[in-house]
Amino acid sequence: MSIYTMGIDVGSTASKCVIMKDGQEIVAKSLVPVGTGTSGPARAIAEVLDNAKMTREQMDFVLATGHGSKEEIDVLIPEAVKRGVKRILVNHPHFQIMATEEQLVRWAGLGAMIEITAMEHGMVLEDRDDLFNSIDLVKRVIASGVPAERIVIDSDFGQNVSPYPVDGLYKFLNLLYERVGIDEETLAVMVKKNPAWLMSAGA
Repeated sequence: MSIYTMGIDVGSTASKCVIMKDGQEIVAKSLVPVGTGTSGPARAIAEVLDNAKMTREQMDFVLATGHGSKEEIDVLIPEAVKRGVKRILVNHPHFQIMATEEQLVRWAGLGAMIEITAMEHGMVLEDRDDLFNSIDLVKRVIASGVPAERIVIDSDFGQNVSPYPVDGLYKFLNLLYERVGIDEETLAVMVKKNPAWLMSAGA
């Protein structure tokens, strides 16, 4: 049986939706040119469902917070949980959003996955631990009370100045293993098991 997953990105200027089949094939997509605090998200969902000729009950929702502010995310996640959204990803909370550890713990406690990207770390980009975030950031996040079961590690690469995504992520994982002391089993949870659950592949 195929698994259909919906992802929605609610930005400040636009709302975007996509429906995927088995995490690989794009079935339908939509873009509404209004975002947070407007009718945009609801309209984007209705439009993508109509394009796919599907209903909400036929898929899981993956809610990604994108570049929303920490204040917006504080409102969005409890409301999403209240409305029955089970798969939530807080995108790069240490890049631009600058969320506090208390907020990360609270969001994870509500069931959200906390994303940590290789791109956020100077040791991956330029072999400098004083550029952007320190390599021990993941350890500090776990120590603050966010369990590994609520952390997603990915690359967020693709920029002209960045390493190739696979190479950069591989370097980041090796740094976490060698310098931070995170074991292979825990890394596998954060980089394989949790992303698979988000995309329903591990459902």
